[in-house]
Amino acid sequence: MQEFYATMTIANICLCYINDADKEIKAAHDSTKREYEHQANRRQCVGYIVPKLLESMLTNSKRKRNRLLKEVGQFCARFSEPIRPNRQPERKTPRKKKFYANARKPSLS
Repeated sequence: MQEFYATMTIANICLCYINDADKEIKAAHDSTKREYEHQANRRQCVGYIVPKLLESMLTNSKRKRNRLLKEVGQFCARFSEPIRPNRQPERKTPRKKKFYANARKPSLS
């Protein structure tokens, strides 16, 4: 049960950073001409936030903690991806898989 709550807490913290980054990206988008609106790259942000967040929790230096958290916010705002309307790419149908197709014993020939 504790793992669930820890995961949800980290997800909520990541979401706060991502929402702030989305606001910064939207403000920057108004000044530039882009074909599509942009949003923070969620997968990349979460992968960066979690280790930095843990590092900031484990450090004793308040200065380093503040620097790490500021760095996380800047990172999230830096990497954005376009939001393409009505985009639903067709998915490839998965091929039929054989049971352990690659795990065969070598044949003696």
